[in-house]
Amino acid sequence: MAPLDCRTSLVARIRRCRLDSRTAVLAVAGAVAGGLCGLLGVAGGVVIVPVLTSRKVGMARAAASGTTIAAVLPISVVAAVTYAGLHNVDSRAASAIVPGAAAGVIIGSLLASRVRAPVLRSLFNLVLLATAVRLLVALPSGGVQQIAVGVTAAVTLCALGTVAGLASGMLGSGGGSFLVPALVVGFGLVQQVAQGTVLLALIPIWVIGAVAHHKTHTLGLREAAILGSCGALTVPVGAWVASHVGALPLRVIFAAFLIATVGRGLVHARKTSRSRRQPLSDERQPGAGYSHPGRRPAPAPAPAAAGRNAPA
Repeated sequence: MAPLDCRTSLVARIRRCRLDSRTAVLAVAGAVAGGLCGLLGVAGGVVIVPVLTSRKVGMARAAASGTTIAAVLPISVVAAVTYAGLHNVDSRAASAIVPGAAAGVIIGSLLASRVRAPVLRSLFNLVLLATAVRLLVALPSGGVQQIAVGVTAAVTLCALGTVAGLASGMLGSGGGSFLVPALVVGFGLVQQVAQGTVLLALIPIWVIGAVAHHKTHTLGLREAAILGSCGALTVPVGAWVASHVGALPLRVIFAAFLIATVGRGLVHARKTSRSRRQPLSDERQPGAGYSHPGRRPAPAPAPAAAGRNAPA
């Protein structure tokens, strides 16, 4: 092979390996989601879903939910292992949550492809606001390291898991934001233990939800792989920052980011609805010479031939 051909081949290989801007956005979003998971115990869907539905990625709302579920699986696994190493996991409570959450995530995954996108968008905005409130409002300091899982507690945990699974299946997020305060307020569990327990309980839920979304063709495997792999790498970094720096300033910043995301989404939705309701301009009104796209304009009537049908 000639030297020029070798150089051309090498340049072509480098260009193929070069990351495009869309992949870079996904990688950064996954890294941020993983860091927040290790820092605050948030699985990361509140970051990933807005990125997937942005103009840069352009994913539909239902597909974004399914892709997020698959992406947070490796993030949650690494985070749960990290919390378990610090003895901040209640495995019995997590086992009681799983059955209800499994049923909820299957139902939610099926509904995600059937519910209209504006409804999903509104529900996800509620999840973002609830997460922001959870980060800003200090939960009562629980003193229980493990829940005594009797019949009543098991039924309650299963019911809570159903609600969390339904939210996660439909929206790709919201399960942890609902479960952690419920365990802290309802059962007096220490917040760090509650976060580790929820992360452990949601691991099988993410698996089931990813499979369900894959069957309904609302799952982007490539995007999920990029997000999940980058997020899994930054989970220990977030845990290290939380143990050495403290999470209070970052909690406030992240809550402000969530509120700004909701406000931006509401403004965009309002502009979109206004543009759809805007009446047609004068030149596009029926009868004003405007023809429907894709249709040929009606031919003008042919002028009368000279000498024919002329007035006497």
